[in-house]
Amino acid sequence: MTTRQLRTRALVLSVALSAYSLSAQPAPKVTSPKEALGFNVGDDYQVANYAQLTAWWKKLATESDRMKLVDIGPTAEPLTVSYSVTGTATAGADYVTLAGSVTIPAGSIEARVTLTPLNDPDLEGLETVILTLEPGAGYTPGASSRATVTIVDDERPVVTVTTTHGAAEIGPDAGTFSVARTGPTTFPLTVFYTMAGSAGNGIDYGMVSTTLTIPAGSATATLTITPVPDTEVEGTEFVDLVLDASLGYVVGNPGIAVMALTDSVVLTLPPLSMVILKPE
Repeated sequence: MTTRQLRTRALVLSVALSAYSLSAQPAPKVTSPKEALGFNVGDDYQVANYAQLTAWWKKLATESDRMKLVDIGPTAEPLTVSYSVTGTATAGADYVTLAGSVTIPAGSIEARVTLTPLNDPDLEGLETVILTLEPGAGYTPGASSRATVTIVDDERPVVTVTTTHGAAEIGPDAGTFSVARTGPTTFPLTVFYTMAGSAGNGIDYGMVSTTLTIPAGSATATLTITPVPDTEVEGTEFVDLVLDASLGYVVGNPGIAVMALTDSVVLTLPPLSMVILKPE
C-alpha cells in the first residue's frame, strides 16, 4: 500500500468519525416550564406573570433554533390608528357615525371600535359596515386590516314558495317554482332552500343550486326545473323545494312546494279483441 493510499484512507476515516460524532451529539438542552416558572403549566392555583413568561421565552430563543422571539415594538406610549368606513349601511341613519380613528392606550396592544345600530321602521334587509385601517404615523396596517360587521334588520320580509308549472320528461317540459317576498323591493334578497322529494337533483332533473336571489325591484324570482329524459319506467316523481331559515327573512306559509315530474315512458297495452256471439 502506498503512502497516498494510506493518506486517502485516513482522510475517509476522519470524515466518517466526524460525521459519527456530529450525529451522536445529544439534542440541546432547553429550559422546562418548571425550571423557568417554578411549576408545571396547568398546575392548580399557579399562574405565570408577564415578566416570568418573557424571561422564559427569551431563554428559549437562545437555547433552540426552533424558537424565535420578535419584538414588535413598545406599548409604553398610546397609538392613534386611523380607519375608513364603507359598506351598504348608512352612517347616521343605520348606525351611529364612527369617529374615523381609535387610540390604543399605553400599555395595551388593542382597542375596540363599537358599532351601535340605529333602529328605524324601514325594511332594508341585511346591511354591512366595513372598517379598513389606513396608514398613519407610527404604524403600518398589517395583513388583517379590514373587518366587516353585518347589521340584521328587525323588520324582515316574509318569503314563500309555490309551484307555478309542473314538469315532464316528454319534450322535455320544464317546471317552475316561484319564490315571493313581502315588503319593499329596494334591495336584493338571497333565499336559501333545500331540494328533496323522490326525484333526484342532478339525476332526474338538471342540477340546481341551493340559493336563489330575488333582484332589487322585484317581489319574486323563478327557479326552473329541467327534466332529464331517460328510458327507465319510473312513473311520476316529485320535486320538493323546502325554504330554509335565514337572518334576512322569515319563512312564511307555504314554505314548501311540491312539483310533479311526469315520466316519458308510456306503457303500451296490446290491442283489445272483441267477439260478438250471435244469439240462436
